[in-house]
Amino acid sequence: MLAKDIHCKFESANYKRFTPMITSLSIFISLICLTTAWSCGFYTLRYSENTWNRALLGLSLLGLAAEAVLLVQYIAPTQTNNFGFFNSLAFTTWLIAIPCMLIAQRQHNLLIPLFSLPLTLITLLMMLLWGNSNDITAQANWSAGITYHVIFSIGAYTLLALGAMQALLLLLSQRWLHQRQLAVWRFKLPPLETQDHWLFAFIGAGWMLLSIALISGFLFVDDLFAQHLVHKTLFSCLAWGVFATLLFGRRKFGWRGKTAIYFTFSGFLILLLGYFGSQFVLEVILHRK
Repeated sequence: MLAKDIHCKFESANYKRFTPMITSLSIFISLICLTTAWSCGFYTLRYSENTWNRALLGLSLLGLAAEAVLLVQYIAPTQTNNFGFFNSLAFTTWLIAIPCMLIAQRQHNLLIPLFSLPLTLITLLMMLLWGNSNDITAQANWSAGITYHVIFSIGAYTLLALGAMQALLLLLSQRWLHQRQLAVWRFKLPPLETQDHWLFAFIGAGWMLLSIALISGFLFVDDLFAQHLVHKTLFSCLAWGVFATLLFGRRKFGWRGKTAIYFTFSGFLILLLGYFGSQFVLEVILHRK
């Protein structure tokens, strides 16, 4: 049923970047490789050692490369840009998955890919089923300033999402250590100080990109407080304030541990609601371009 729905969708849509054979092959490779990588990783973690080896890395990167072809097909089917809700969601999780795979390879840790790969698969399926360039999503030829704004916004969201995942990993590590569970040794998690360093590295870089994105938005977007953008703008500014407070508290008072974790979760949730929440309501529920 799923394959039939996707096939019918491509038959009715006007995608011009690639031939149907390349598109179908990309769908097959991405779904098979990502599903196999996650399944093998889960089996390895469940019944063997927690080791993210090169075979799993290569399988994941092959699946992500095939998904990149699909993202080009959906986001830029012609000479216009189509960052609708499902397309943006798939593109963001794809961007998050790439550094997750590389970090997992460096740390030889399976937990991060087991978090990110299911999200990538789910959002890929959602894009294949509901992300149509001929539907309600507005297409536009962007100016260079708007393009930079979008790039910085997506980059900021990706880094802050990585920070949120690192905060979740840090929270699990602390709980396992306090409860004297063996999971922290079995999963070969990095020391808490290393995880804390990674957390603030992601948050600091993401906050800087978010600052540039907001500045470029005020400079290049005609009306940043228009009715369809006001929620996104206000939530983004509020999230910027939360992360700025966290970085100030870190520098001034040495915040770490649960304080840093909950600030990270709060800021990321606000940012998530500001972008995907408002976009979901506008496009999926209200059917507005």
